[in-house]
This record gives sequence, C-alpha cells and structure tokens, in this order.
Amino acid sequence: MTEARATTLARGFVAVVSCVALLAAACGGDDTAEVDDQPGPAGDDTTDTADGEGDDGADTDDSTTTTTTEAAVELTASWPGVTEDSIRVGFLEIDLETLVELELIDNNRGDPKVVIDALVDELNSRGGILGRNIEVFYEKVLPINTADAEAACLRLTEDEDVFVVLGSFVGPTVGVDPCITDLGETIMIGGNPTPDDLARAKAPWVSTSMALTRRLPAVIDLQHDAGVLVDPLAVVWAVEDENAAQELVLPRLAELGHDVAVEAVQLADAGDRRALAIEWQSFVERFRVDGVETVVLVLQSAGINGPSQLATLDYDGEIALVAASVLASIGITAQVPLEDLAGINGSMGPTADEAYDLPATQACVDILEAALPDVTVVPA
Repeated sequence: MTEARATTLARGFVAVVSCVALLAAACGGDDTAEVDDQPGPAGDDTTDTADGEGDDGADTDDSTTTTTTEAAVELTASWPGVTEDSIRVGFLEIDLETLVELELIDNNRGDPKVVIDALVDELNSRGGILGRNIEVFYEKVLPINTADAEAACLRLTEDEDVFVVLGSFVGPTVGVDPCITDLGETIMIGGNPTPDDLARAKAPWVSTSMALTRRLPAVIDLQHDAGVLVDPLAVVWAVEDENAAQELVLPRLAELGHDVAVEAVQLADAGDRRALAIEWQSFVERFRVDGVETVVLVLQSAGINGPSQLATLDYDGEIALVAASVLASIGITAQVPLEDLAGINGSMGPTADEAYDLPATQACVDILEAALPDVTVVPA
C-alpha cells in the first residue's frame, strides 16, 4: 500500500479553489442571463382556463397560470486562460527527485501531480467552476536554478497562456515570483509578495500566507501580552532583513513602550561559522554592558543562528523569536544541545496532527482516499 502525506498542498486546495472561483467570476464576463418576469403572450408560457370549463362543471374563477423558463447561460472565451468550457491553471512544483539525486535533501514527498489530479478530477465531476472544467498545466522547477524558474514562468504565462498560476518558486528562485504577475501579467495564488512586488504586479497576487506587514507586529503583540519582552531589549537582524526590522519591528516595539537598548545587524554570512561566532561575541558583550534582559531575533537568519550563538556564549537572558516557522525547526538547525535552548519564546502554526484534523484537510483526504484506494494519507 502506498503512503501519501497530507501537506499544505492538500490543505490549501479548498481555499485556492475558492480564490480561483472568485477571480474567474470577476474576469469571466456576464455569465448570467436576465429573464423577464412579466407574463408572456398567450400561447407562449401562459395557459388560460375559461370560466366553467373542465373538471365536473363546477364554477371556477378566471385564472392565469404563468411560468417562466430561465435562459441557458452561454459560456464564452472571456479572458486569457478562460475558454468556453475550461479554465487553464498553471501549477508550480519543486523538482524533489533531482534535489535527492544531488544529495541536497534526503526526503522525497512523492509526486504532487497525483494529489492535484485527484482533487481536480473530483471538482470537475461536480461541474468545475462556473460551468467550466479545470485544466492543469504543470511545471517542475529545480529551486537552485534561476534560469529554469524563469523559463517555467514564460511557458505558463506565454506559451500556455494560463488564467492563474498556483504555487510559487522557492529557495534561491523565490525572486522569480514577480515574473508571473509583472512580466507575465498573470494572476498568482501563492508565495509571499513584498510591498514592492505588489506595487509592480500587473495582475492580482493572492497569498495564502499572512503578510509580513501583519505577521511581525502580530507576533510582537502576542509576546508583549504574554510578558515575554522584558526591558531593556536588544533587537538583532541580518543585513538582508533591514527593512523588516526598521519598518515593522522597531516601530511596533516603540508603540508598545519598550526600551530598545541595543540594535545589532548580523553582517556575517550564515554559512561562515567562524565569522558568526566573532560577530555574536561582540553582540553579547554589548548586551552585558547595557544590561539587556531580552534579545529579540528578527526573521530567519538571526532566528536560526542567534539561539545557538547565545547559548554557546552563556547568555542567560530571555530570547524572543520574531519569525515564522523558526521555532518549529530550531531542533534541526541547533548547533548546541537542545536542552541549552530551553525557554526560547516564539510562535508557530498548528502541528501536523492539528492541521490534519481541520475540516478542510479532511475534505481533501476523503477525496484522495476515494480516488486512490491504494493510498493511505498520513499527516505531514
């Protein structure tokens, strides 16, 4: 028996279909017909019964029975990627097989095409979206090859001329995402667009993730309310996260009345452990001089490297992660014994088991198990 993993791919499908339906309705033109609700002429949709006729001769009142027939909706090719009978959808998938062959990862989650095909087939069996079937065009992308990602963008938006692209580029190719909505002028559902990305977009860009502009202040609010942020604070971020720190994190801390005694920027490359160790040693010396009680680590690079560096240097204050998913993966990235990292504060989404129990996930699981009886779906 084959085992499949219920990942965000399946969990997000219901939300994605809803987005496609709304966008298709907005772009699909007038797919409704107006029906005159006034009685038509006799002999059309009107039947007259004369006084005293029929039945057993009993007296009856003059009456008119009127019925109206709704005109059939005529579907048209009303938008790029929307034909009379189909909606063309592009889907970006990661080339996991090649990553495994290159020994860059040791986990292959299988073929997402099998999952998407099963979900799309079930949707089409119910009439598709607004009377049109979904037609999927797949692009498998190696996430370490920017040229490969750019070519996939052009194939979907120009050659296949899809209505919408689902998914996003990842890793080193994430910067190619705007190609879909800017150069390709095609709707995208996925990724994490920056304000600059959205300003450049020539088509709607819908993210299924919480925007950074909302997420970081929300995490800070939660930590503030929980009493985690004990003043004075030190705020540390990597150079690539300067804007997020300066525009989102520091202003929110100031609004909440916190005392930020130290601001530090991690300049060393995340892969240069020696340079990181030297840099963080200077940070910790400053923290001790200024009496810092809590170190706030902003986003992934500082959030991943900071805890191990602080533990190695015997920093004994509070540590607060202002980042998504770092807390969940800290056991994988730690360079010190896990017990040395006990007490770190952060935020994380639902566990795999919790997400698996969500109604939207179970709806997808039911579809997959009905379509693929030899497959057992498990949380992931």
